[in-house]
Amino acid sequence: MGFRITASEAANLWQFIISNQAYLCFIEHDLVKTKDEDIKTMIRSAIQDTIKIIKEATSLYVKANFPKPIGFSVEKDIISEEPRVFSDQQHLFFLQMMAEYGTGAYGIALGKTTTPQVISFLFDSINISGRLYQTTTELIEKKGFAQQPIYIPPPQHAEMIKKQSFLGKFWGEERPVNVMEIDNLVYSLRGAILAKNHFMAFSQLAQDPDVRDFFVRGKDICKRRVKLLQSVLTHEDLPFQSTYEMEVTDTTDSPYSDRLMMFQALALAQMAVVRYGLAFSANMRRDLAIMYSRLVSETAIFNEDGINLMINREWFEQPPLAPDREKLANK
Repeated sequence: MGFRITASEAANLWQFIISNQAYLCFIEHDLVKTKDEDIKTMIRSAIQDTIKIIKEATSLYVKANFPKPIGFSVEKDIISEEPRVFSDQQHLFFLQMMAEYGTGAYGIALGKTTTPQVISFLFDSINISGRLYQTTTELIEKKGFAQQPIYIPPPQHAEMIKKQSFLGKFWGEERPVNVMEIDNLVYSLRGAILAKNHFMAFSQLAQDPDVRDFFVRGKDICKRRVKLLQSVLTHEDLPFQSTYEMEVTDTTDSPYSDRLMMFQALALAQMAVVRYGLAFSANMRRDLAIMYSRLVSETAIFNEDGINLMINREWFEQPPLAPDREKLANK
């Protein structure tokens, strides 16, 4: 018997090939347009690492006799001559966010993997993403781009919860947020800010009217979410977070294909579901639980509408399917 991978491993390799191809398209264009030499050096390193991940994932996938995905390419999906869309600062934030997402995605996939070669690939990918997150975060701090950190005074002593009221009410005054809730509020807000700026840029660039309307809808959803999450922080007397709208240029000449932008839009929506799901699971206040539940539901509807739009344009690549046994039996 030849080299085999499980259905779970096939799913993850397929996703990692396509998502990294799309990511490579964006950072290849970022490299051409970035002026800051420190950031250019980091993008060059990220490009080399991304190419390595794509090659290794594709090699394992094809070795198991799965057909190479259609995916994305710089040649098909990028026009390098078009103007820059984002500032150097936003390029750096994008690198950091993709490194954060990659570290989590590879880590989750590792826990569902049994084939030694795939395990080795995922270990390497986690290390690559973790190293990129560390270096981008250090450079963000060095450049003075970092958000204002949130600190709380340490409690005088540890204690046990004694009353059910700790879980909160459905209306009225609530206890202050705890550190896990602060963590997830900021984590959710960071994702909403990044997504808002991408949807704002994509709505300027899209050529297809329906795609443009979808991006405008995404921008409006993210604006409401930023306002909502900022309001919770403000109500809790915690620092306001910068939203970086001015890091998006006013160009309407798109360097990206509509299909590439739609893929990234759906990736941002999927990341939002992960963020809100994690926040919901760690939350201990009822009002916040209701908020995150609503955000997950709204994002799921938006994501489905985006998939339908991509299917209508024949832009949505089909993942490998299990055999249709009934169809095979009746042929």
